Amino acid sequence: MMPVNIWAKKLPKPLLRFLLISMTLSDRLLKTQAKLLVWKFSASVYQTEKQLKDLGDKVSAADKSRVEELLKDLREAIAQENCDRMKSLSNDLEQALMQVGSAVYAQAGGSTSTPNGTATSTASGSSDDVIDADFVDSK
Repeated sequence: MMPVNIWAKKLPKPLLRFLLISMTLSDRLLKTQAKLLVWKFSASVYQTEKQLKDLGDKVSAADKSRVEELLKDLREAIAQENCDRMKSLSNDLEQALMQVGSAVYAQAGGSTSTPNGTATSTASGSSDDVIDADFVDSK
């Protein structure tokens, strides 16, 4: 394999410019994607902290400590801008939040049925109350 400087001298100048521009643009794109991921996961950290604060004592200590540990790790990954680690920690955090949500839902009773156990229906079998009409705007 030839050294880069000899290899570059053998290419036409327009092609060299194109390669330089494309490499610059790809670097910018990667930096922009990293910034977007940082913003996305920073927002996720904020929302999760707010959710934990709002739920308060409804969350068990074990679930709360697990979520807080994941939040701490995610903050570190955000500070290091480690995109792969941010993605994996975010997935783990989502799973932990689903467990917290299902536990809180189970504590609240879990269902919203009527006292006698039957579901109520607002739709009736007959369509006597339906009036078919056409609407015309006369402006």
